[in-house]
Formats: sequence, C-alpha cells, structure tokens
Amino acid sequence: MKAILLMLALAQVPGVEDAAPEQGAYFAKGPFRAAQRLVAQGAHRQAVTLLQRLLREYPDARERPQARYLLGLSLIRVGEYGEAAQLFDQLATSYPVLRDEHLFQRGRALYLWQSYLDAARVLAQVDPEGPHGVEARRLRAWALLYATDFDRLARWLAEEDAQANLPPELRLVWARARHRTGDVLGAYRAFRQAWQEAEEPAVAGPALLGLTELEIGDKPLLPEAERAAVRATRGLDLGDPGQSAGAGRDPQAREQLLTALTKLEDRLARVAPRGRLLAEVAFTRGRLLVAARRFRAAAE
Repeated sequence: MKAILLMLALAQVPGVEDAAPEQGAYFAKGPFRAAQRLVAQGAHRQAVTLLQRLLREYPDARERPQARYLLGLSLIRVGEYGEAAQLFDQLATSYPVLRDEHLFQRGRALYLWQSYLDAARVLAQVDPEGPHGVEARRLRAWALLYATDFDRLARWLAEEDAQANLPPELRLVWARARHRTGDVLGAYRAFRQAWQEAEEPAVAGPALLGLTELEIGDKPLLPEAERAAVRATRGLDLGDPGQSAGAGRDPQAREQLLTALTKLEDRLARVAPRGRLLAEVAFTRGRLLVAARRFRAAAE
C-alpha cells in the first residue's frame, strides 16, 4: 500500500495545471486520475483496461513510468503475472529512481507465476536493507525450496543464520532443505526451534508436523507415541506459508491451531505423559494465547 501511495503521489506532476505543455506531453488529466482511483479502490481489472488505453494513446506522456508501475501492480492483482514481470523488468532498467521497487515487484510476479528460479535470482538483487528486504528474503527462500534447489538454499540460510538468528518461518524452510539434503539431525534441530519460537500458526503447525517425518534409517526421531499423537491430531496443517501469505495472522488460523494443540495436549497426557513434547505443546499453546492477548486463558 505504501508503494501505491508513493507512486500516486509521484504521478501528480507539479505544474500540470499551470503550464502549457506540448500536446501529448501529459496524459489526459481526468482519465489518469480515474485510473489512480481505480487502483486505490482495488478495481484492478478496470484499471488495467484504462491504463493500457492511456499508454497507447499518449506514447510520449511524462507520467508513463508511473502509469506503467500502476499497471504492473494491477496486472499482478488480476493474475497476469508473466506480463507484470516483463513490465517491471523494463521499468527496472528504464526508470532507475525506483529500481529496487521494480526489482521486488518483478520478483514477486515471477514467484506468483511459479517461475521460482528466476524469482529467486531477481529477489536476491533486492536491497536487504530496503523497504522490501525482509519480504524479498522470505520469498527467495520459498522460491528456492519450490525449485528444489535444496543445496543452494541450505547453504544460503546457513550463512544468513550465522549473521543473525533466522526468524521461525525461514528456519522452517531451512529445516525442509536440510531434510532433503540428508542432514536429518540438522533438520530436527531446525524444526524444533521453529516450532518452539513461532508465533504464526502457519509456521508452528507445519514445523511440528515436520518433526514427525524425520527418520534415521527406519527409526523415527520422535518417540512413536508422540509421533502417532501428532499425526492423529487434525488442525495442525494450516497450509504452506509460502503459498498462503498472511495465513498466520488470520484469527481463524490461530483458533484452529489452538484447538488442535489443546486436543494434542490431552492426547499426549494420556499416551506420553513423561515425554518432552507434552511440555512443549503446553508452552507453545500458552505462548500463542499471549500473542493473541488472551492472558487469562494463558495463565490457566
């Protein structure tokens, strides 16, 4: 939203109303402002149609970079990811003032288009200290995982973790990559840490389920009673965070996970009362309740 507001502000070129520019130097004021309003209101398909017409009819207009940017955002919203990626690629070269913004939007479009290796390559160029640095790193990690480039992903996240402790979602991705590269014990540690630290249900649930998949030889790393209890509990699988952005912030997802953890805690109390996992489940359930500001329930 900040990016949209920035470009809407840039589109208001100083002096448009007072100057007497050459014919065609600017878009027709009314239609361009209408396109801006459509984008701001979320009417993206209408915005695409209007912006494409303006770009055809006013090929030399000075607001073309702003209009093309808004067009690219709207193309992403209507699912035209390939066209959006191509447009942002052109903007990154021809309009360097906002190159980092255009690189990020191109990477995002490629990611949504499921062109994962290309997305990872572009997202790696986004400034890590810029406004999109955190999200670019997150999408790059998932892109490499979906592209099955497990070795590169595991090495990169190991380097990232050495510099600063990975957030739980990236630790979940790292755990999956380590599992696929044969580092089962490393995956076990990463899954467990992600599960213990995550406040997002879409990370905590999958990390816990990931622990049940780990075996050395034919022997599971979780005790069989704990493993069976986790697998028998519905509601832990909240989908893949890489495919459901923001799911962890959904109150319904949080409630689903809390309900599942309550059932799992009861089940573990019966089948593995002395196990390590029972204490972890109780602690995590309390932590999620605190994150939801349900302090009384957390204290019970």
